[in-house]
Amino acid sequence: MAVSRSLALLAPILAALPAGAAGVARSEDNLARGTCLDIKIRLPKAETYIRGETDPVLDLKIEVTISNVMPKDDPVRGIGELYRPVKLSPHDFIQFEILPVEDVAAEGGEGGGEPKPKPKPIRRDMPLLPAEPENLRDSKYLGPGESETVVVDAGRHYLIDRPGIYSIKARMFGPNGIVSNEEKFRVLPFKKVDQSAAELERLWKQYERDRLEFPFMVYQVRTNAAFDEVIYVQRVVNSRTDHYEFH
Repeated sequence: MAVSRSLALLAPILAALPAGAAGVARSEDNLARGTCLDIKIRLPKAETYIRGETDPVLDLKIEVTISNVMPKDDPVRGIGELYRPVKLSPHDFIQFEILPVEDVAAEGGEGGGEPKPKPKPIRRDMPLLPAEPENLRDSKYLGPGESETVVVDAGRHYLIDRPGIYSIKARMFGPNGIVSNEEKFRVLPFKKVDQSAAELERLWKQYERDRLEFPFMVYQVRTNAAFDEVIYVQRVVNSRTDHYEFH
């Protein structure tokens, strides 16, 4: 955006000024990248999650704080910038980078085997599209020293389909290269479904969005008794064809 290009031109000039406020080094570092914005994330709910009934991960909320790191009371360095609120829409200017750190269901032991392939980022359930002018109408101005915090439901839109430990960062689109801190969370191979065992087996692919790549899953299902029932589903590979057995 035009503001970012202007900041990039101002960076060497502002860097030559005397540093009179805390956080100036951080401000100049951001200016060198063409922005005065910074981003941080936090997991406000927990560090361990289960699968959602229809969402890939239940209640995986991410708290995103966007801050203008420029000093508020400095008439020279006090620069504002426009940004778009984080909504996890197809036109967001921020995306989450979620990577598997440890797959609790991975096959094979440690040592002596072939090196593990590089983990692939978790995909979103919809592609990110270029922002059209009408998508920029909700842009906001963030003045020097100001910040805004929003909470978004990443577990609904990122297709995490295997149990394990994952890392997550937020990255701003554009040439600025602003990346947030990293957090970690664990996903258990368990979900609660408000259906009977027979209904679950009949509608199983629908509940899993046709993404049946996990080796096993445990479901808590409804019964007519005073207790629920637990169903174990296991993937069995036979002649290069996947079969899923319900127990």
